[in-house]
Amino acid sequence: MKLYVYGEFGPMALERSLLPHWEAAKSVKEVQRLERIVPLDKTDLLSKGVRRYLPALSLRLKRHNAEVLDSVLAGKSDEKTLIIFKGMELFPATLATLKANGVHLFCYNPDHPFIYSGPGSGTQFMREALPHYDGYFTYHRGAFSTLQERDVSVELVPFGYEEDAAQIPLVKEEDEIQRGCFIGNPNPQRIELFRQLEGHIPFDLYGAHWSKHFSNTRTTRIYDPVHGMEHARILGRYRFQFNAMALHNPDAHNMRSFAVPASGGIMLAPDTSDHRMFFEVGKEVFLFDNTHQCIEQALSLLRLTYAEALSIRKAARKRSVSSGYAYASRAEHMLEAMFRIVKANNQQPS
Repeated sequence: MKLYVYGEFGPMALERSLLPHWEAAKSVKEVQRLERIVPLDKTDLLSKGVRRYLPALSLRLKRHNAEVLDSVLAGKSDEKTLIIFKGMELFPATLATLKANGVHLFCYNPDHPFIYSGPGSGTQFMREALPHYDGYFTYHRGAFSTLQERDVSVELVPFGYEEDAAQIPLVKEEDEIQRGCFIGNPNPQRIELFRQLEGHIPFDLYGAHWSKHFSNTRTTRIYDPVHGMEHARILGRYRFQFNAMALHNPDAHNMRSFAVPASGGIMLAPDTSDHRMFFEVGKEVFLFDNTHQCIEQALSLLRLTYAEALSIRKAARKRSVSSGYAYASRAEHMLEAMFRIVKANNQQPS
């Protein structure tokens, strides 16, 4: 099978974490990347409306869709499979053409197919594309149930962690930063949370544009984004890491849910059913329902001795490794599902 992977391959992209495992798989003949284009960041209401509701009007996207068709349909291959990450730039008509030419189509949506939470989370025609997919991968159990109700062939694949992160030595006492931390960019929910916490807990914010919302003070400090192994090291150096969810996953999890424990960090996160399912509360992770609980939990974590904190770090990492939360396992699961579905489709009478 020749596998085409459509997405972005920047330092924090999900597809970047899964791709090396597919490239190394003996069952895959060849892997070809197809780079998505990022829509121009126009802020006027008309441009935002076109991007969300009428993306087919964009000449730039029309050219991009034609290029994707040319790339996938060029040349001969016994079996072509395309997995699309999110796919907000691809027209349903493009997917229909690919499918009519025998290409097997899959999607992994790291957001939510039915909840629009911002300009990067989707476009109107992504729902129209659902019937064209042979299989759909989602991390979100709520989305999984809704997709099943709509007769979409769906597989539940949670996020994971980079295996290298679990190899980083746990922080030494003299290197530990006795503050809370959050690594990620601001959104309305996160801004509101940290405004409520400001002055009550010392914390640092890493990411783009935090300086538009917060100033450096005695209790709050702002830093530039960090990526790769530096990201993982920062996760493990602080006494604890906040996890702040987005609009589309209030009762789910996100990439941070696995990255923090595997990196040797202590996670302080919203109390969701997913977090309770993946980790033992009070031993491996700490959860809160509201701002008051968050402050109480944070202050308790700051009062722990180094030895007590180290015990939590060890337990969280052990659970991550022993439970198979690494992206290598997620990639293998997805590849097995794609092969299974492709095989079943080939056996169906034409």
